[in-house]
Amino acid sequence: MAGRGKVKSGLNALILSALLGLLPGAKVLAEGTICAEVRLQIKQEATLEREAFDAALEVTNQYPSYGLTNFRVNILIRDPQGVSADNLFFVKISSKEAINAVDGTGIVQPASTATVHWLIIPSTGAGGTNPLGLSYSIRADISYDLNGVHQTISTFDDTIIVRPQPALKLEYVLPFEVFSDEPLTETVEPVEPFPLGVRITNVGYGPAKNFQINSGQPEIIENKQNLAIDFKLLGTYIGASKVPDTLLIPFGDISAGGVTQAAWIMATSLSGRFVKFDATFSHAAELGGQLTSLIQGVTTYTLVKDVLVDLPGRDSQFDFLVNTTTPRGMMEDMLAAGQQIVPNVILESDQAEPIQVTYLASELIGDLNGANTSAVLRLTQNLGANLWGFTSVPAPQDGRAKLVSAVRQDGKNIDPKNVWISRHFSKITGVSFYRLNLIDYNPPSMAAYTLNFSRESLDAPPAPITDLSAFARPVGGQTGLTWSATGEDAGSGTILGGRYLIQAATGPAAEFSPALAQVNFTTNTAPGIMQNYLVKDLAGNASYYLKLWVQDTGGSISADSNLAEVYVLPNPPADLVVGAISSNTVAVGWNGGNNNLPVEYGIWADTDTILPAAAAAPLKDPFDRAFVFEGLTPNTTYLFYGWARNPDSGVLSEQVYMGQALTLAAAPGQILSSQLFTSSFTVAWDPAANSVWTEYFVQVSTMTDWSLIVQESGWVVGASYTFGGLTPNTAYYARAKARNSAGAETAYVDFGMVKTRSVDILPPVTTIVFAGSYFGGEPVYISSRTGIILNALDDVSAAGDGLGGAATTYYSLDSAAFAVYSGTFSIVEAGWHYLTYYAVDGFGNREAPHISSVAVDNTPPVMEIQVIGSSTTDAQGNLVISSDAAVGFSVLDPDLDGISSGLKAVMVSVDAGPYTVYQSVLTLAEGFHRIKYYAVDNVGNEQVSYTFECFVGAVPKTATWTGLAGDGDWSNPANWLGGQVSGANDTIVMGGRDTVVINSQVVFHSLVLGDSEGVSAPILIISTGISVSNNVVIHKNAILTQYTVEPLRFDSLLVEAGGKIEHYPNISSRQCMTNLEITGDLTLAAGATIYATGMGYGIGYGPGVGVRRGGGGYGGKGGGSGPNPGGAAYGSVVTPEALGSG
Repeated sequence: MAGRGKVKSGLNALILSALLGLLPGAKVLAEGTICAEVRLQIKQEATLEREAFDAALEVTNQYPSYGLTNFRVNILIRDPQGVSADNLFFVKISSKEAINAVDGTGIVQPASTATVHWLIIPSTGAGGTNPLGLSYSIRADISYDLNGVHQTISTFDDTIIVRPQPALKLEYVLPFEVFSDEPLTETVEPVEPFPLGVRITNVGYGPAKNFQINSGQPEIIENKQNLAIDFKLLGTYIGASKVPDTLLIPFGDISAGGVTQAAWIMATSLSGRFVKFDATFSHAAELGGQLTSLIQGVTTYTLVKDVLVDLPGRDSQFDFLVNTTTPRGMMEDMLAAGQQIVPNVILESDQAEPIQVTYLASELIGDLNGANTSAVLRLTQNLGANLWGFTSVPAPQDGRAKLVSAVRQDGKNIDPKNVWISRHFSKITGVSFYRLNLIDYNPPSMAAYTLNFSRESLDAPPAPITDLSAFARPVGGQTGLTWSATGEDAGSGTILGGRYLIQAATGPAAEFSPALAQVNFTTNTAPGIMQNYLVKDLAGNASYYLKLWVQDTGGSISADSNLAEVYVLPNPPADLVVGAISSNTVAVGWNGGNNNLPVEYGIWADTDTILPAAAAAPLKDPFDRAFVFEGLTPNTTYLFYGWARNPDSGVLSEQVYMGQALTLAAAPGQILSSQLFTSSFTVAWDPAANSVWTEYFVQVSTMTDWSLIVQESGWVVGASYTFGGLTPNTAYYARAKARNSAGAETAYVDFGMVKTRSVDILPPVTTIVFAGSYFGGEPVYISSRTGIILNALDDVSAAGDGLGGAATTYYSLDSAAFAVYSGTFSIVEAGWHYLTYYAVDGFGNREAPHISSVAVDNTPPVMEIQVIGSSTTDAQGNLVISSDAAVGFSVLDPDLDGISSGLKAVMVSVDAGPYTVYQSVLTLAEGFHRIKYYAVDNVGNEQVSYTFECFVGAVPKTATWTGLAGDGDWSNPANWLGGQVSGANDTIVMGGRDTVVINSQVVFHSLVLGDSEGVSAPILIISTGISVSNNVVIHKNAILTQYTVEPLRFDSLLVEAGGKIEHYPNISSRQCMTNLEITGDLTLAAGATIYATGMGYGIGYGPGVGVRRGGGGYGGKGGGSGPNPGGAAYGSVVTPEALGSG
């Protein structure tokens, strides 16, 4: 029933997808770049021959009249133990004849024979691991209906032998960075093909027969930026051979445990990075799909380099040196940070297991140049035995040196595939970085490798400077440069006897050439050493563009450096010329610096280096180079400084010292003071703003024509001088001149005449004067407030000539020591005192002491008021005296320790009138009165003022509001207790909660509204002015409302908490305001209110027509209305005639 056969197993849709990142478009890095990505896909098909079985069933229907209906066949497969193995096989009908189906719907026609073939494909593990394979039994269970009767039948078992199956693991490798035309450079770079490698390992137990992979060309499946880019597979590498123009790789048979590898040759039209690389696969569904797939998995790695495992007995086919651990998404950042992609595994072409690789640190020793073509690579780490090591260092001469060979210290020649120079192009800096890489097996301890390079590649000009940087100097016309040295040959080798050439131009488009360099100097330097140079003598206030070239020992010159730009500060002014100098002026001129326009210059003068300057010239344009400094100090050295400034940008040059000048001395001023004696005098004169170092020369003569010089001072410092040995009572003439520190003299200045004094033979005479209140002669009564003045006059030879001068006055109080009199003094302590005093003149003449007796009285008089006649007290506590009574005073000036200066006067004020001297008893008119009084003695001691209040006449009544009439009318007697309206001398007590209106002028003694508890809460509305001769008290919840502008006159006012004074709002033509005149005390308790508002009249109620006219106002014009101007003013803010606009 079953027969063995082979089938072609197709692994369709083996898909490689990659994401290439690149920076397209921009050719100049400074213009910025845009990261772009292109996603591509490569479709491949892998095929191989594999074992399969054909099962055939032939059924003959011998019934001429009946068909076999509902025909069904089930194929059953069992393992040697009789267990079902259907899940290990893929079973598919491959052909059928004379029957339509075998799934229970089939029909075998009468008198016919039907044939069915099944393809049976074992799964990967169905063959086991024994090369002899495993046996399985197969039979068919058949069921059908014959003339309505259901029939079943089974075939005999048939046996198949399933051999072990292959299982393939595919590993793809692709580089991270690939090279072609670089969008970020001006040149068009060549295409550099790269490998897309694949390694197949048979991890199964059976051979893979005739395995091959056929690849399609890469397809771009995503290109959002529409980049003009292309990818191609150019050919294949199979074994050690390159096969162009084919994409099919026939690997042939791969034995169990075997491995093989190959690569496609791939290219791209733009350089970039494969930032993502994935591979997926699926088995053809018509051959069993995943169940029968012989592909176990597909993985991808980053290819570092194709190398050769050159151990004995190994093949010569290339091997893959890969990185299996670093995600591709991290590699760009690693390279940008100066790191590298380090391999960790070799995938060998004829060994199934990957070979581990260890990274080793190393160093490159030796300078390469045209004369020295070798360098030594020395490992600085050891590696264990029988292991592979990888090392990498920066390539010499920036990768320009071409590597020829590498020989290990023990003589082993390193295979050329295992030592190479790699490149990385930085899309950030636009610079390529090169590394020298080596991989070796079992290197000796600290192994050293001699690297030999092509002489032609080494003998090259120095590499151009790429990091030239210019920076502004604080000194005008200068710029500093820094750069990193390159090498004798490109970037390597020490330059000995080389030169640097620098050109500075004022525009970026200028012609730059080593032949035009303005600076040329020698250098001996190793690569990478930081260099610096100071360029001088440039024009200031200018932008410069600089390039630098390197010339090596043999005269080869590098290419242009990068262009450095710098703004050079202005050059300060120079060449100060000092012109005319006076005592307070200096004229100067100068030359402008070598500067580009616009520029201006500032010059200032100072005595030190610290601003602000003593004097400064206004900013000068470059064509105005002179200035006269004025207002300077005579005989002073001035330092002159300057700077230049760009007026547009405000940039300043450095401050420079330009020179100095010494002003002349000013001529001495006139005499300020003189001290005259009989045989000498001292004169002091105005130094006229001269400095303290100024010298003066003074002469005196008795002749106005200076024909006879009596004395000279010589040159002295200081503005005073004393001449001695002169004749008394003689006129002398004085004059002086000055000179500065340099000896330049002024003309003489006449000081006028000075006369020596006559000989003094009389003592001074001192008199005493009292300032303030005092009384009597000897003794003199004073108070502690009385000032004492001692006046001393001195005569020379005759009384009254007044030609002398008292030098010092002395005084002593009581028994105290004499003190020098310096001005007015007083005696504080009360009691008897004696004062002794005298004076001494300049010649020592002393007068006899004087003694004056003084009595210090600090006690004011004491007085009492007296009522002469009958008196009593009313219910409110007021003192009431009869109409025929009088008021008088008794006064006493106390005698303390026998000292009393006596009463001078009693001062009295009646009913707020002015104070007058009390002469006799006071007779008062009927009514309330307030008397203020005090006494004063003869030295001004005043008694504290006292106040006396009384009522003269019959006892005043208390008027109590009842409000019984109910109309709130103040003038209605029915509203008052006893039917009597209050009088001028009455005390008004208003309780209850009535609203009471006063419509006429009234006068009364005092007013109490409400009570302290707030139970009574009357409202008193006053529409005219009133006068209250005594106190007004407004208790809690009581309200006094003013319905007028007339003043309410009170002697004193107390508003308790909750009490209120207010006025009606001005909402009609009537004017209202709070207007209080209080002669005594005003007391507002916390919580009391006096209300006032600034609102004016209501609309139409003002003093003028308010329709489309300006409103009235006080203290200024009212507001306007539309085009109409403001209304008139009525009075002022303090005394308004009208209270606002209507």
